[in-house]
Amino acid sequence: MTLGEIRAQVKLYLNVNNSQLNDDLSDANYNTFIQNAYKNIWIRLRGTASKSVLLASQDLPWASGAQTVILPTNLQNALIYDLWYLDSGSNPYARLNAFFETRNVLRITLSGITISGFNFRVYFIPEAETLTSDSSTPALIPPSHHEVIVWETLKIIKMLYDKEIPDSWMRRMDDIEFTLNKELMTRPVSQRANIVSLDQPIARPLASLQ
Repeated sequence: MTLGEIRAQVKLYLNVNNSQLNDDLSDANYNTFIQNAYKNIWIRLRGTASKSVLLASQDLPWASGAQTVILPTNLQNALIYDLWYLDSGSNPYARLNAFFETRNVLRITLSGITISGFNFRVYFIPEAETLTSDSSTPALIPPSHHEVIVWETLKIIKMLYDKEIPDSWMRRMDDIEFTLNKELMTRPVSQRANIVSLDQPIARPLASLQ
């Protein structure tokens, strides 16, 4: 489902249409609620689903002679777990030791050594991306489970406006989120290097959060 389709489904379930004079929610309001719902679901999944099935990877270049690399925007708020040097065939060859110098700048630990250019792979758990247009699709939730975002959005709206959610809605929300978790638990782990630990991402220094 796209953002536009999710919004239309939310409106349908709320029995909202253009002829109602008391409809004070703009599409921009709906989009904000949908975005928040998407993020809420993903945060819960990161706490309940196996991290091994949520893990993603991205290959990046490390410039010749550089001691640091600035992470691209999509990785700047991600939970980064490991870095691997890639061989000429783009296969993980050796773990790369690096640390966060500032919030989004990684520094290699080989101090005093001239570094030749190379490619490396970042293993990370992403943040829920921003849905920027009606055609945007929530990429982190399997397409067959996008209805979970519809129901999470409905919950947010009901809490804000009525402060009461019908029991039947809560049961529906629990059922579809349980089904999503079950599918994720049975998803095969993608090919990846031997991650040191999925218990703790690479730490960012507190000073860099300013």
